[in-house]
Amino acid sequence: MSETIQSYSINNELPPSTPQLCMGIVRDYEKQGLSKVAAVKSILATFSESAEYKHTPPDQIEAAVDTYIAMLDQHDNTQSHAAVRGETSGGSNNACGTNEGEQQLVLAPSDVPGWASSPEPAEPSPFKP
Repeated sequence: MSETIQSYSINNELPPSTPQLCMGIVRDYEKQGLSKVAAVKSILATFSESAEYKHTPPDQIEAAVDTYIAMLDQHDNTQSHAAVRGETSGGSNNACGTNEGEQQLVLAPSDVPGWASSPEPAEPSPFKP
């Protein structure tokens, strides 16, 4: 990380702020460029090396670090919910939007109680108990 700050100094640009560096770490984690442990260590190192936060009370730094860790956790939760719903990018969808091997249930209006498409009585649905 100190290499990143040094490279900005050489180019006469301002180094990224601690929040910018931490958001970059979160983005790298989301792109699976870092493990969670490496991301947390990087966030902690970013704050410990930051001149901006040298005189900041430890409880405020801890709250800031907790915020970035919560972002990592939120990404994990989103990924696990998507996996449960089958919305991961690894699934192959067919033209109907279902995954290979899945069947799509299509109901006719006569299968829905109280919604008959014609005045004749509808056939009993095999889906009703």
